[in-house]
Amino acid sequence: SLKGCARTSSYPQAAAAWAAQFDQAAASGGNATGAGQVLADAMRSWSRYDLNGPAQFLNGLTPSPANDPAVVTYALQAGRVDPSTAMAWVAQISDPQAKAAASSALAVRMLASGQTDALNQAISSNALTPDQVQFLQQLPANNPFILNRIANRMGAAANPGGPQRGGFRGGFGGGRGGPGGG
Repeated sequence: SLKGCARTSSYPQAAAAWAAQFDQAAASGGNATGAGQVLADAMRSWSRYDLNGPAQFLNGLTPSPANDPAVVTYALQAGRVDPSTAMAWVAQISDPQAKAAASSALAVRMLASGQTDALNQAISSNALTPDQVQFLQQLPANNPFILNRIANRMGAAANPGGPQRGGFRGGFGGGRGGPGGG
């Protein structure tokens, strides 16, 4: 499959560039249903072992709804390492439902990892809606296992094109306009 080509490539930059071109062609051809998912798949694979390269790649793309699935995927992957910085990526998502689900998932991950300062910053900067804040207040803050499971489910809702799985190691290159993202 085309998604398999992007995922299994030994050259993630080339796979991502090809996927971005494919997704843009699909979107401009009226195939908005699948647009963005090929690049999202490439971002999922690439960001499992490198967060700086995908950040630089995404920073080079023009923000558009066709790129939203890739940004969601990257933000959720990066959020496992640095949820507060990943919020800068979430701010770039144009789909309101995907943005809400991704920001909720990151906020729950912050709660799970005890990053209360980052969570308070997200709340005070209006990155979270009052409904999201109320939801967070009802969660068992002392149970990281349950919180991470909730965050994973919310992440899957943010990008229904594929599961949000896998871990990664490495640095982190900030969101567009955010830290390290220019």
